[in-house]
Amino acid sequence: MTLPWHPRTARATLWFPTTALLVALVALFAADLLLGSVRIPFAQVWAALSGSGSIEPKYRILVLDSRLPRALTAVLAGSALATCGLLMQTFFRNPVAGPYILGISSGASLGVALLLLGQGSTSLFLGWALGAAPAVVVAASAGAGLTMGLMLLLASRVRDSATLLVFGLMMGSFTGALVSLLQYQADAASLREFVYWTFGSLDHTHWEELALLAPLLGLCLGLGWLFSSRFDLLALGDDYARSMGLSVSWTRGLAMVLTALMAGAVTAYCGPISFIGVAVPHAIRALSGRTSHAVLWPLSALGGSVLLLGCDLISRMPGMESTLPINAVTALVGAPAVAAIVWRMRRISSFFQSGG
Repeated sequence: MTLPWHPRTARATLWFPTTALLVALVALFAADLLLGSVRIPFAQVWAALSGSGSIEPKYRILVLDSRLPRALTAVLAGSALATCGLLMQTFFRNPVAGPYILGISSGASLGVALLLLGQGSTSLFLGWALGAAPAVVVAASAGAGLTMGLMLLLASRVRDSATLLVFGLMMGSFTGALVSLLQYQADAASLREFVYWTFGSLDHTHWEELALLAPLLGLCLGLGWLFSSRFDLLALGDDYARSMGLSVSWTRGLAMVLTALMAGAVTAYCGPISFIGVAVPHAIRALSGRTSHAVLWPLSALGGSVLLLGCDLISRMPGMESTLPINAVTALVGAPAVAAIVWRMRRISSFFQSGG
């Protein structure tokens, strides 16, 4: 008889979700290349990717310069947002915490709003010197970086996670108010451009942007998995973690830096993308039945990639001439999941209080 906690049972339990997520990832990635407003035959996609066989020039450009970078961006952004959500739920011991709870998205939005809606010499110089798209990335990165710096300064002085959570929410509200004031006084053309950015998009990352985004997110994902045992102890409470010899302040700082870097980079290049970070970690916990971050981290990365690829495919349904805003699609998919999480709040809260 095999006991429930027997290593064979554990491996078998993990085999199913891992295989299911990998199969879904490959299938959705292929579908993302094949389907869209223009359907591309599989043979043409394969010829473009492999560099062998005859291929029509229009299909080569569509696959290599548009759909492949977009699909890779979805994989990277989904992985980053899902693991950020896992980190923040561990950090705050809050089941509805997400990657933007520290005000990173609001800070990035303020930076973009100052660029697109402001009429100052700095915004005009950035737009002229860098071009429209790079200037937006720089402005969003600067706003997210400033917010991260302020939150890290607060974290060095505040030991209570609940107080830090309140500061993060207030930071988001304050920067949101500034953005609203900028929107109120902006002209119609600038306001439309800013609102379009807030919809989120995976179209703005081409090979040049991916050359910067992929190493940064890859490094952060690798570091998060490397220090996963520290996050396991952090989830059990600060006092217990200290009794086990963990440097709680260092681990909390690491979690904040990783979250800020990944969420800030995704927001800078893709705009704000909601619900991925909140919904995916809970789905992975339910699917795997595990609480160890060494397991949850890679599975959450896979789950985030799968969900964002699926949402991207929905946003470009075959036959549609236009693309739906990716942030709207993730909200439509993620909102029911978050509602279910809130509905089961007591059970999830008891899960965190018991330390899993």
